Amino acid sequence: MKKIIFILIIIHCLLSIANAQWVLQSSGTEQTLNSVYFVDKHTGWTVGDSGTILTTINGGKKWKSLKHNSITANLNSVRFINEKTGWCVGDNGVILETKDKGKNWSYQYSGSSNAINSVFFVSSHIGWCVGNFGLVLKTSNAGTNWLTQTCYDDSYNSVYFINQNTGWICGTGERILKTTNGGVNWLTIETPEYRQWHSIFFINPLTGWVVGRIYAIEKSTDGGESWSDNSYSIKKESEKSPPGIYSSVFFINQNTGWYTVASSLRNGIVQTTDCGLSWFTALNTIRTALYSIYFVNPHTGWAVGEYGTIYKSTDNTNSPNTNIKEENILDNYSLSQNYPNPFNPITKIKFEVPLSKGGLKGVVSLKVFDITGKEVATLVNEQLQPGEYEVTFDGKNLPSGVYFYKLITNGFIETKKMLMIK
Repeated sequence: MKKIIFILIIIHCLLSIANAQWVLQSSGTEQTLNSVYFVDKHTGWTVGDSGTILTTINGGKKWKSLKHNSITANLNSVRFINEKTGWCVGDNGVILETKDKGKNWSYQYSGSSNAINSVFFVSSHIGWCVGNFGLVLKTSNAGTNWLTQTCYDDSYNSVYFINQNTGWICGTGERILKTTNGGVNWLTIETPEYRQWHSIFFINPLTGWVVGRIYAIEKSTDGGESWSDNSYSIKKESEKSPPGIYSSVFFINQNTGWYTVASSLRNGIVQTTDCGLSWFTALNTIRTALYSIYFVNPHTGWAVGEYGTIYKSTDNTNSPNTNIKEENILDNYSLSQNYPNPFNPITKIKFEVPLSKGGLKGVVSLKVFDITGKEVATLVNEQLQPGEYEVTFDGKNLPSGVYFYKLITNGFIETKKMLMIK
C-alpha cells in the first residue's frame, strides 16, 4: 500500500512539474541587455548598451559586472564556446574576445564601422558575425582575421550555424540566406511576405524557426529551403501572443520553444510545446521589452531586456503536452524513452546517431540529472559512428524519484524524464 501511495505521489509530481517559475534576478544595472548566453546551468553572460557585460557562476543568483572603461559601444550579441573563451559584438564594428571567462577583453579588427548584431561560433576557430548594410564576416582563426563574405545590402540581425558548413542569416529583407559551404556561397530563400526578421534558430539540420515584426513567425522543416507561416494560430489568440516585435527565438527540442516579445502594447515570453501548433504566454512583463532568451535544458533558461531586466525560469515543463514524442527524422539524432519506466534500479536508453551530411560530428553526450538539476551520471561522452545505440543506467546508489536524461551533440539537445521506484 505504501508503495502504491508513493507511486501516486511521484506520478503527481511528474504531472505537476507545472507552472513555469519565472523569477526576476538582480542585474545591478539599468542598461538595456540585448543578448544572453550560458554554457551550463551555472555559468553565463549577458551584454547590453554602453559596453555592459555581466557574468554569473551560480545561475544568476549573483551577477557581476565585467565592464571596462575602454568598452563604450552598445553590445548586441554574445557567444561562448566554453567557460573561458567567447566573443561579443556591437555597434561601430566592435568585436571583442575573451580567453579568461570575460575578466579581460581584447578588440579584434572587423574592418567595418557598421553595427554588428549577431555572432556565432561552431568551434574554437570558426565563426561568423553579421550586421548592418550587408555585413557578413567569417573567421577561421578565432578572430585574428575576419574576412568579408558577399551578400545583399540588407541589414542582418541574426546568424545561426548547425555545423561549419551549413548556416542561415536573417534580417530586414524579405529573404533568408542559407549556405552549405561555410559562406562561400549564399542561397536566397524568399519568405511568403515582406517581414523584418530579428532572430533565426535551428534545432537540427532540417527544423528551424525565424521570428520578426508583427506576428512574424515562420517554420521550416526542410533545412530552410521553404518556410511556412506559423502565425495563424497566434493571430487567433492575440491575447496569448501579442502583436509587436518578436525579438528572439529558442527551441530546446522540436516540440518545445520560446520567443520573446518587444512591443509598445505588451511584452513577455511566449511558449509552444506542440511544434508551434499552439502558443501560450509563459511570462507577461507588461511594459518591459525582452530581447534575448536562452535555455540550457527544458527547465532552466534566462531572458533579458530593457532596464537591466533578467528573468530566470526554473521549470518550463508547464504545458498539457509535455510528453509529446520527438518526431522521427531518419537523418537526425533521436532519443527514445527509457525502458522499463518506471524502473528498479536498472533501465535501458536508446538513441540514434545519423549519417553525416558533410558537417563535423561533435562529441555525443548522454547524462542523467536528478530533479534538482544535479548531474548524477555520465553514460556517454565520446565521438560515435552513425547507428543506433543502447546504454544501461543503473541507479542502485541513488534514491527513488524523478530523473532526467539529456542527449547533447552538434546542435541537437533533447531531454526526457524517467522514474525510479525502489
